[in-house]
Amino acid sequence: MNDDIKETGWLTMTRRNLLKSLIAVPVLGGFVLEYLRKRAVDDARRQAILSELGVTEGGPAVIENAVSRPPGKRVRLGIIGFGWEGENLVRYAGFAHPDWIDDARKRAEEDSRDKDLEVYLGQDDLNIEFTAACDLFDVRTDRAIAASCTEVRSGGGPANQPAKRYRH
Repeated sequence: MNDDIKETGWLTMTRRNLLKSLIAVPVLGGFVLEYLRKRAVDDARRQAILSELGVTEGGPAVIENAVSRPPGKRVRLGIIGFGWEGENLVRYAGFAHPDWIDDARKRAEEDSRDKDLEVYLGQDDLNIEFTAACDLFDVRTDRAIAASCTEVRSGGGPANQPAKRYRH
């Protein structure tokens, strides 16, 4: 009898094997039930946030005029590491280094398809104040401080005070 089972392999279904496999059903059912419960809670949370913001789920990712403008409600930004990525992040927040602005102007004059400066200047003022910069290299920290108080701002917002340098 054992030889017959070995020859047919796992395809042989005995009553014992059937009972072993049915034991997993309640356990898997518990996992599925908990997953569905968590998903329902997450969906309700997402819908509450979207309705509070007045945005539909299929709507655009940009929320028009969602940022408050009073100076007391300004968002203060500090950056740790002002390398390539840090400089781009700060530029997207509305603070570009004067050298980048000059280069973007030159590129726009040479090639009318280059819209970097136009896009930068067309950004909304996000009501952000760039207040702190930290980097291991002093040259990068100096660039961050120069970007923090540039006169050419996206959205036409006022220039800030220079960012404070932090070493640690």
